[in-house]
Amino acid sequence: MMTKELLASGLSRITIPTVWREDYLGALRALNRYDDPGPIIRAFAFAQRVAAACVAMTVDEAIRLWASCYAFVEAGAHARLTLPQAATNIVWRDNIPAPAEYWAIVASAVGSDFPGIDQRS
Repeated sequence: MMTKELLASGLSRITIPTVWREDYLGALRALNRYDDPGPIIRAFAFAQRVAAACVAMTVDEAIRLWASCYAFVEAGAHARLTLPQAATNIVWRDNIPAPAEYWAIVASAVGSDFPGIDQRS
Protein backbone atom coordinates (compact mmCIF):
# COMPACT_ATOMS: atom_id res chain seq x y z
CA MET A 1 0.00 0.00 0.00
CA MET A 2 2.82 2.38 0.89
CA THR A 3 4.60 1.72 -2.43
CA LYS A 4 1.39 2.34 -4.37
CA GLU A 5 0.87 5.68 -2.60
CA LEU A 6 4.49 6.75 -3.08
CA LEU A 7 4.48 5.91 -6.78
CA ALA A 8 1.09 7.59 -7.30
CA SER A 9 2.64 10.74 -5.83
CA GLY A 10 5.65 10.55 -8.14
CA LEU A 11 8.00 9.50 -5.33
CA SER A 12 10.49 6.65 -5.17
CA ARG A 13 9.49 3.37 -3.58
CA ILE A 14 11.06 2.22 -0.32
CA THR A 15 13.19 -0.91 -0.44
CA ILE A 16 14.73 -2.54 2.62
CA PRO A 17 17.88 -4.38 1.50
CA THR A 18 19.27 -7.44 3.26
CA VAL A 19 22.18 -5.54 4.82
CA TRP A 20 19.77 -3.10 6.47
CA ARG A 21 17.17 -5.52 7.80
CA GLU A 22 18.23 -5.30 11.48
CA ASP A 23 18.34 -1.48 11.43
CA TYR A 24 14.84 -1.43 9.95
CA LEU A 25 13.52 -3.93 12.49
CA GLY A 26 15.06 -1.89 15.30
CA ALA A 27 13.21 1.18 14.08
CA LEU A 28 9.96 -0.79 13.98
CA ARG A 29 10.60 -1.98 17.55
CA ALA A 30 11.08 1.61 18.72
CA LEU A 31 7.69 2.49 17.26
CA ASN A 32 5.99 -0.58 18.69
CA ARG A 33 7.56 -0.68 22.14
CA TYR A 34 8.17 2.99 22.89
CA ASP A 35 5.64 4.71 20.64
CA ASP A 36 8.55 6.60 19.06
CA PRO A 37 8.00 7.22 15.33
CA GLY A 38 11.31 9.08 14.85
CA PRO A 39 13.52 6.08 14.04
CA ILE A 40 11.09 4.56 11.51
CA ILE A 41 10.59 7.91 9.79
CA ARG A 42 14.36 8.35 9.49
CA ALA A 43 14.70 4.73 8.34
CA PHE A 44 12.08 5.14 5.63
CA ALA A 45 13.59 8.45 4.49
CA PHE A 46 17.08 6.94 4.15
CA ALA A 47 15.83 3.76 2.47
CA GLN A 48 13.87 5.86 -0.02
CA ARG A 49 16.93 8.02 -0.72
CA VAL A 50 19.04 4.92 -1.46
CA ALA A 51 16.31 3.38 -3.66
CA ALA A 52 15.97 6.63 -5.63
CA ALA A 53 19.74 6.66 -6.20
CA CYS A 54 19.69 3.06 -7.53
CA VAL A 55 17.46 3.75 -10.53
CA ALA A 56 18.97 2.18 -13.66
CA MET A 57 18.10 1.47 -17.27
CA THR A 58 19.01 -2.24 -17.12
CA VAL A 59 18.76 -5.00 -14.54
CA ASP A 60 22.55 -5.51 -14.60
CA GLU A 61 23.12 -1.81 -13.94
CA ALA A 62 20.58 -1.84 -11.10
CA ILE A 63 22.28 -4.86 -9.53
CA ARG A 64 25.67 -3.11 -9.73
CA LEU A 65 24.26 0.02 -8.06
CA TRP A 66 22.56 -1.95 -5.29
CA ALA A 67 25.69 -4.07 -4.82
CA SER A 68 27.83 -0.93 -4.52
CA CYS A 69 25.87 0.06 -1.41
CA TYR A 70 26.25 -3.43 0.14
CA ALA A 71 22.53 -4.18 -0.30
CA PHE A 72 22.87 -7.94 -0.85
CA VAL A 73 25.20 -8.91 2.00
CA GLU A 74 24.35 -9.75 5.58
CA ALA A 75 24.69 -6.90 8.08
CA GLY A 76 27.70 -6.89 10.33
CA ALA A 77 31.01 -5.29 11.02
CA HIS A 78 32.02 -5.43 7.36
CA ALA A 79 29.01 -3.79 5.72
CA ARG A 80 26.53 -0.98 6.17
CA LEU A 81 23.96 0.41 3.79
CA THR A 82 25.40 3.41 1.95
CA LEU A 83 24.43 5.50 -1.02
CA PRO A 84 25.50 3.77 -4.26
CA GLN A 85 28.84 4.48 -5.90
CA ALA A 86 28.66 3.72 -9.63
CA ALA A 87 32.44 3.37 -10.02
CA THR A 88 32.76 0.66 -7.36
CA ASN A 89 34.43 -2.61 -8.42
CA ILE A 90 31.78 -5.29 -7.81
CA VAL A 91 32.84 -8.89 -7.17
CA TRP A 92 30.48 -11.88 -7.05
CA ARG A 93 30.98 -14.66 -4.50
CA ASP A 94 28.47 -17.46 -3.99
CA ASN A 95 26.03 -15.55 -6.22
CA ILE A 96 26.24 -12.44 -4.00
CA PRO A 97 27.52 -9.20 -5.53
CA ALA A 98 29.38 -6.76 -3.27
CA PRO A 99 32.23 -4.27 -3.46
CA ALA A 100 35.65 -5.93 -3.83
CA GLU A 101 36.75 -4.21 -0.62
CA TYR A 102 33.99 -6.03 1.27
CA TRP A 103 35.20 -9.44 0.13
CA ALA A 104 38.82 -8.52 0.94
CA ILE A 105 37.87 -7.51 4.50
CA VAL A 106 35.78 -10.64 4.98
CA ALA A 107 38.64 -12.79 3.66
CA SER A 108 41.16 -11.22 6.03
CA ALA A 109 38.74 -11.64 8.95
CA VAL A 110 38.33 -15.37 8.34
CA GLY A 111 41.87 -16.01 7.06
CA SER A 112 40.87 -17.10 3.57
CA ASP A 113 41.39 -15.77 0.08
CA PHE A 114 37.96 -16.97 -1.10
CA PRO A 115 39.03 -19.09 -4.08
CA GLY A 116 36.60 -19.11 -6.94
CA ILE A 117 35.53 -15.45 -6.81
CA ASP A 118 33.65 -14.54 -9.96
CA GLN A 119 34.65 -11.03 -11.03
CA ARG A 120 31.76 -10.40 -13.44
CA SER A 121 31.32 -6.88 -14.71
